[in-house]
Amino acid sequence: MRHTAGFLVAVLWIATALVWTVLVFGNKRTVARRGVSGVIPVIAVLALIFAPSSLKRTWLHHQLWVASSATCLVALLVVGAGAGFAIWARLTIGRNWSGTVTLKQDHELVQRGPYGLTRHPIYTGLLTMCVGTMVLTGIVESVVTLAVGVVYVFIKVPEEEKLMGEAFPSQYPEYRRRVKAIVPFIL
Repeated sequence: MRHTAGFLVAVLWIATALVWTVLVFGNKRTVARRGVSGVIPVIAVLALIFAPSSLKRTWLHHQLWVASSATCLVALLVVGAGAGFAIWARLTIGRNWSGTVTLKQDHELVQRGPYGLTRHPIYTGLLTMCVGTMVLTGIVESVVTLAVGVVYVFIKVPEEEKLMGEAFPSQYPEYRRRVKAIVPFIL
């Protein structure tokens, strides 16, 4: 079960990446850009991919736990739910999306679909995928990836919140009061 779940989790990650790759074409023109947080995950992923194989064989791939069959199934479902939520959010935000903190031409404040549950549902979905992957693999690398993802979100969300507050001064404060940032109804 562990190998099958691992294969399916990899397929979900690849499918999510493909959706992003295809949908990036046709985005609205950027009129304002803030911060440099968009490069953090790229650097982190490249560092993990191109880390020396001796490092990967040592502490990065150290097995912290081995998931049972039931845990593998739950982890696979968690990754699937996260992928579904992130893709739903990406499709909902449409041409307003950007990998960096930007304001698009004719930008709209999207509050429907997953944006009615969290203000940053793409992050919610991707972090959920990281949690499921970590539970399934049980290796240090997946724990590090989740930690980098959490740090990234805590850096980028305030930048996005500030820009949206400036762009939508009458709508965004009410939206912030009504909808939590990352975890529906909690955080």
